[in-house]
Amino acid sequence: MNVFFRNSQPEFALQNTTPVRVPPTLDLAPYCSKEALPSKPRFELVAVANHMGSRGSGHCTANCRSAVDGQWYSCNDSTVQCSRYQEKPSQLAYLLFYRLVE
Repeated sequence: MNVFFRNSQPEFALQNTTPVRVPPTLDLAPYCSKEALPSKPRFELVAVANHMGSRGSGHCTANCRSAVDGQWYSCNDSTVQCSRYQEKPSQLAYLLFYRLVE
């Protein structure tokens, strides 16, 4: 997961490139009150935004799951290609997008 930390000099930031697991589903029931939610809150991964480079410059790509056919796609500038989701630790993941599944 790419996370930038500020240090004492505002124009510089330290980048955390520790690999993190990107699970295909999240079960948040243990963290929610039963009164607040009538059913178990389960979320499904639908996209991962990736960042390569530094805070000042770099390149972003995305891996997205189609709501139409369920297929994963890799998006890089003007190129979109079919891909496969792989549950493995990622150093490039910057933002994870999940949707609530009922």
